[in-house]
Amino acid sequence: MGVARQARLLMIGLLLTAVLMLQVALPDGHPLREATGGEPGLWLLLLGLTATGWAYWQILRRIRARADAVQTPPPVRSGALGDEEISRYARHIALREIGGAGQRRLREAAVLVVGAGGLGAPALLYLAAAGVGRLGVIDPEEVETSNLQRQVIHRSEDIGRPKVQSAADAVAALNPPCARADLSAPPRTRHRRAAVRRL
Repeated sequence: MGVARQARLLMIGLLLTAVLMLQVALPDGHPLREATGGEPGLWLLLLGLTATGWAYWQILRRIRARADAVQTPPPVRSGALGDEEISRYARHIALREIGGAGQRRLREAAVLVVGAGGLGAPALLYLAAAGVGRLGVIDPEEVETSNLQRQVIHRSEDIGRPKVQSAADAVAALNPPCARADLSAPPRTRHRRAAVRRL
């Protein structure tokens, strides 16, 4: 259309204001008033719904901006592998199917694990050991004694701690360069979606 979005919205707002003024100022039965609906009630309802939608959109935009600013994960390094990485991942690099390029892609990857329990715990350890650059975990629970026999990422000292913190400490101990995103979001879907965007 060639017209900026703000200019279009301004024109629509001016047109809506003009129609409302016609509805209020002109007497009943006037042809112009009849051509635009006859009564201002419908136009006022439309204006109210539009204002409510715009206010809701503004509030969501501010909340999303605040959520994004709260936790941004550290940047993942890119480029050539360093000497320590070459030594650490030598077995991967030697594999024809992975090689140096594949190991760099692993370092630049981001993986979200839902649950640090019986399946998530070993998955986190293996992903960290493989050199995945960013790991995130969502788990609202705390470590319990009954978890220790099958959830190998947690230790006895972690009992009572949130599972995400225990998992983050274990990942840091196994592979310090691996960036961890603590996604201890409450179990409500909208919080999890925001947490996933941060990863």
